[in-house]
Amino acid sequence: MGTKGNKASNIFQVLKSAGAWQSKDGSKPVIKNLGVKSPLKMGIPPEYIKQQAEKKKAAAEKKSWDDAVKKNKETGGGKKLTDYIKTRDSHKKGTKEYADAQNKINEAYNVKKRHKADEPKVEDTPKVEDTPKVEDTPKVETTPEQKKVNENKVKLDDAKKTLVSARDARKTARKDRKAENKAKRVAGRLTNKATRIANRTKRKTERAERIVANVKKRSEKNSPAAKNPRAVARKAKKQARANKKSPLKCPLVAAAAPMLAKAAAGAVASKVASKATEEKK
Repeated sequence: MGTKGNKASNIFQVLKSAGAWQSKDGSKPVIKNLGVKSPLKMGIPPEYIKQQAEKKKAAAEKKSWDDAVKKNKETGGGKKLTDYIKTRDSHKKGTKEYADAQNKINEAYNVKKRHKADEPKVEDTPKVEDTPKVEDTPKVETTPEQKKVNENKVKLDDAKKTLVSARDARKTARKDRKAENKAKRVAGRLTNKATRIANRTKRKTERAERIVANVKKRSEKNSPAAKNPRAVARKAKKQARANKKSPLKCPLVAAAAPMLAKAAAGAVASKVASKATEEKK
């Protein structure tokens, strides 16, 4: 905008020349549309409208889902609605399992459409074409050389079979021989072991008998009767004569004398004690 002059007409001229006026006479100061609209006249943004529509759709889906779950509790036969959805998704369309699960889902959502399982298609059996007849092959005459070759082949096959059977017979004989030798070795080892045990037992028994005999001989040899039988006889006679003269010299009476003395002393002591107690009373 210019700065020349002070009149109002100059300002209007400058604005008009700048294109700020729309009326021809310039009496109405209306500014051109510069691409900026008033917020009151802009309206609702499309993004907001889309967002609100999505929210309404989600709310409607949730409500329909909740209603379907409630109805499925009455008509679902004890299974959850999610189980029917999993069954439907895990089977191919057209199968009986798919149709049953989808019908339960439709019943829960109050949809009247019902599905049926596809009937299995019977494939047409392919026609068996007639096999072409095989023409008789012309006979080929064998030459003498060819006959000899065939005979040699037969002989070779027979020789191979004979060789195989002989090899198998040798293997079987070798196995039988090994088994027989093993059985003999085992029997020999068992026999030797039994013989060793028997010999060991015999030696131990003989040794024990020798020890008993030696102990018996030694005890008999060391006994007084064996050393001096006459002295033993004289001592016995002397003891018998002493027993006849005095009973106190008898060994049995001598052994019982201390016991009798103790008993008499006890009786005397008891009498003295009883007298002392009577005097105190």
